[in-house]
Amino acid sequence: MKVQWSPEDLITLEQCVPLQGIQGAALRTRHTLRETYAQAIATGVYTPPNGVGPWPRRSAKGAAWPAADERILRQEFTGPDSVPYIASLLDRSPHDVEAMTITLGLSQQAGALRSTTKAQQKVPPLTPLPVARSASARAPARPTNAITKAASAPTPAPANAPSRVAQDDVLTLEPFISPDKTTTIELGKSAASFNQEADSLYLTPIEELLTPLPTPTPSRRVKWTPSKDAYLKKHYHTKPVAEIAEAVGMSYYQTTSRARRLKISNTLSSWSREETIFLLEHIQTDPLPWVAKQLGRTMAAVSLRPKQLGIFPGWTGHDDQVLLQNIDKLSHQEIGKLISRPAYAVDKRIRFLTNHDFEFSRSGLSRLFAAKGKEWVDGLIYLPVRPAEVGKRKWSKSEIEFLKANYPKKGSIWCAAQLGMTAERIRHKAQTLGVKSAKITKTWTAEEDQWLLDNVHILDRMKCARHLKRTKSAVSVRASVLGAFKNR
Repeated sequence: MKVQWSPEDLITLEQCVPLQGIQGAALRTRHTLRETYAQAIATGVYTPPNGVGPWPRRSAKGAAWPAADERILRQEFTGPDSVPYIASLLDRSPHDVEAMTITLGLSQQAGALRSTTKAQQKVPPLTPLPVARSASARAPARPTNAITKAASAPTPAPANAPSRVAQDDVLTLEPFISPDKTTTIELGKSAASFNQEADSLYLTPIEELLTPLPTPTPSRRVKWTPSKDAYLKKHYHTKPVAEIAEAVGMSYYQTTSRARRLKISNTLSSWSREETIFLLEHIQTDPLPWVAKQLGRTMAAVSLRPKQLGIFPGWTGHDDQVLLQNIDKLSHQEIGKLISRPAYAVDKRIRFLTNHDFEFSRSGLSRLFAAKGKEWVDGLIYLPVRPAEVGKRKWSKSEIEFLKANYPKKGSIWCAAQLGMTAERIRHKAQTLGVKSAKITKTWTAEEDQWLLDNVHILDRMKCARHLKRTKSAVSVRASVLGAFKNR
């Protein structure tokens, strides 16, 4: 999308660039540094040190840098001192800009560019633009025959002058009017013209720029009242959540979160007794999508209902034995650590095992299925669960000690091969234990980049890696980033 510049911004740009540069103009016009740079070149206010191109492209497609960034780099690069300014202009790191100058071969041309710039530019490129004077501000013409003749007459050169100045280099100056001959009317007209020109200029007041931004007032948090809670409990299962949220003056997510906290979002009352019995009877033998379709519910609801009752997949007899032995000794969270289960699963499982009067407990389901001539088999319920919950081998103490001793030095891939696990699981366990890798990735220097560009097509990748003391993959990736394979 093209950036729109107002007439006031263009006037400010024309006045600020010669005096304060591109960065000062960007602050005054409140445009980005890159937008200000492009607009200054387009309007002719600023001329880059190396011209505006056209510049040749390194390759047709797949270049490491966009064409616009490469063009700006060629325009502004005059040596190592210009790298920080170009980095801020392109919003890149100085190391990235320096590496690109090596790729484009600009480092070798820095001396030639610097000398050419000094020879071509006798005056600084950013000079204040002359303010055009109106016709009323000019003094009335007077006969200047004598002055013109004096100016056109050749001036004798002094004896110590090395050479005579060419006639074309002599500037023709406007006739000077002495102060004693300037009238009060002419001075008044000049002052009025100056004030008119000054009023036509738009500059942002310095007070406005220095004024700090107003601190936003913190919004007051709306609290839930007993009346809102009562309305939510009454209409949560009969009206849409969006309608309830609008009625109580809350957002959609605040309403759903409050319903979960009040335990009315997924309660046992939302499932009838017949639906629960049908679910538990068919979920062990029939596909889950078919059961969900018969009940008119989603797959998530059908999967969640057994978990609400305390029926979890993969819960073994050993886990139940540990749970029953430590009910009165340890908390639910501590019991969960012994069997690698969350605290909420332990809480629901305790009710499932110990509450014999509950219809959907283990004993209640056994009586219910026995009345139908069937047998309730706990643990055979099919549920779409994460692999972390079922069928995963637990970490032994020796494996944990092996991981702590070798992971910082040899990494996850080597440890995974030794332990017979995946590298992702090794990294996850190391993060859980707080074990960090001691490998430190070195940053590429400009000398290493230049050596790689000179030798990557001559030497083998492994030889380049040994010389630079890096891996073969790191050498290949860095050469691709520098564009070494696209130049051939």
